[in-house]
Amino acid sequence: MFDLPGEIVRAIAAGAGDSLGSRGVAAAGRLISALRRKFRGDPESRGVLEIALESPDDLPVQEDLVSLLRRHILADPAFSEWLESLWSEVGPDLQVDTSRSVNIVHGEVRGNVIQSRDVHGGIHLGSSGDAGLSSDRDASHNG
Repeated sequence: MFDLPGEIVRAIAAGAGDSLGSRGVAAAGRLISALRRKFRGDPESRGVLEIALESPDDLPVQEDLVSLLRRHILADPAFSEWLESLWSEVGPDLQVDTSRSVNIVHGEVRGNVIQSRDVHGGIHLGSSGDAGLSSDRDASHNG
């Protein structure tokens, strides 16, 4: 069973604790801003949210926020619908990628080595005029 309040609080804690990538941080920021606006007229709820943001590693504080969201969901179908809609907007950017990448280089390397994962765009080292320079330098050291 999907636990929307739990997922939201985990995302908020991850965003407040800086453990997300740039897209995740931006999505967590949108989620936090929306909740702050929603709770603007409710000091108790806003206080629980702010305390949770200040203490992302404090499990009892995070559970207080989960409980608060559950109470709002049960008491107000419009809030529940709003929260589900908000999650459908930001949730995909908050999904944690649990896959791993390991790069190992064995033996002697001449020139540049790039170890990476999920490169979007090009990787450029130096200018095109520098390409022959390193080969000439390597040849002079070996000769």
